[in-house]
Amino acid sequence: MKEKIIDIPGIIEMLAGFAGHTMAFIRSQPDNDLVKKNRATKVPMLADIGIEWDSIVKVSLMSIRLGYDYTTSVVNVLAREGKDASSYQPGTSWHIPMKLPNGKPSSTIHVHKDDASRVYLWYQPNKKRGAWCKSEYINMATHKIIPKKLLAGYLPTHYAPKNQGVDAGHEVLCQTLKMENLKRLSFQGVVYNLA
Repeated sequence: MKEKIIDIPGIIEMLAGFAGHTMAFIRSQPDNDLVKKNRATKVPMLADIGIEWDSIVKVSLMSIRLGYDYTTSVVNVLAREGKDASSYQPGTSWHIPMKLPNGKPSSTIHVHKDDASRVYLWYQPNKKRGAWCKSEYINMATHKIIPKKLLAGYLPTHYAPKNQGVDAGHEVLCQTLKMENLKRLSFQGVVYNLA
């Protein structure tokens, strides 16, 4: 596979104009999503497990799908379940598709609805690949991976979408990633390393 170094504006331009849909793999270093106090005990992380919250970095590897239409995906799941999809209306969102020079919306790049300078990769996790995401939390003070069982009381809570009307376990998941947190993208036979 070819490798290229690319900057954030270059990858935004490349992905914004992407037409169609495809599989991709990403490596990211998203913002620390751990809570600072244990959910059950309310004890701060440092006092509880001896690690400073600010010294933890999250690294994720994900199999994703790019260019898929969220509403169409939900309507297709409803149809497969034999449900009437005509009444489905997507909820409001804090992000919107980036407008392309031709006036059409991008299917892969979104911006914050109140601040277009905040740019995000918009994707569907590839659930068909089993463990589509692997995340590790690293203590940068020791450069060691922190066992997830040690972080159990601090890990983020995830909720399935509730407005889709699909059966539990069939929800359509779409996620955003800040473009500055994207570190590597394997896309159409090329590995792009973000500079």
